Amino acid sequence: MIHLSVNTICYRVVRQCNLSCPFCQTIPKHKGLSLTEHKKVLKLLCSAGINSIKFTGGEPYTNNHFNDLIDFSKKLGMEVTVCTNSTILRQKDFEVLQKNNCKLKISLHGLKGIHNMLTNSYTENQVKENIIKASKMNIPTSIHFMLTKFNLDIVDDLFLFAIKNSI
Repeated sequence: MIHLSVNTICYRVVRQCNLSCPFCQTIPKHKGLSLTEHKKVLKLLCSAGINSIKFTGGEPYTNNHFNDLIDFSKKLGMEVTVCTNSTILRQKDFEVLQKNNCKLKISLHGLKGIHNMLTNSYTENQVKENIIKASKMNIPTSIHFMLTKFNLDIVDDLFLFAIKNSI
């Protein structure tokens, strides 16, 4: 059995994403592992001493079995953090996060249209609503953002948004 000297790991569930942010490194149509394969890897990580996992992507919620991976990781005794753009989260997803005491990192790269510009999307309002919803559900939530020359001057606005919404 392998035992690692670390106890936490970032685990890329998928490389695909529903957005196409120019700064991202995802592969749009990359085939990921099956649920069985993911579970095998998670068991291996757990037996090697990993007790904290940060699920990332691409967008982890593009994996149809992602909530099963969260449940399975918690059954293994792992602390779970999910990094997401939050744009395809459903009520059920929020409930799974809440039930499993997961931490949530949501990508918000700016306000006043800057997020939309940086992500080639019109998702800024939805992302802000999901951040507020997660916070109201007592899901420990933080904001993930890519600092660029386009949002450098509005970092204070992001901090104020976070403070105002108890993030």
